[in-house]
Amino acid sequence: MSFLQVLVWFLVVLLMIFIGFTVNCLYKNPNVNNLWDCIYKKESEPPVEPTKGSKKMLCEFEGEDLFNQNIYDREGSLITEQPDKMTCDECSKYVYKESPGECYDIGYDKEYQSKGTVVGVCSAAFTKKSCPF
Repeated sequence: MSFLQVLVWFLVVLLMIFIGFTVNCLYKNPNVNNLWDCIYKKESEPPVEPTKGSKKMLCEFEGEDLFNQNIYDREGSLITEQPDKMTCDECSKYVYKESPGECYDIGYDKEYQSKGTVVGVCSAAFTKKSCPF
């Protein structure tokens, strides 16, 4: 191999490394306005925590749970529509009914949420309980 071929291969490898870093950076920060800010970022910003004060954060039930008619309030009334402006602390007012006599508490689990979410999700617990109604 000549010197020129080695130099070309070296530059190709450097270009591939640069493209890899760029793709990785854009994957981690898809909302970046300037590519150079993404690549040459000196210090990392602390992650945005939309779940701080989750008691005031709006929450919704999982769509399939409403569609499959598995959501009930604690008195036994079937919930067929998403309540308006329900906060995450209100999730505990409802239960997930799997079958007669088999229910699961519904709650808001901060760790279960996707990062960067604006609206939280009320989800069923893993522990089976008897239904309160």
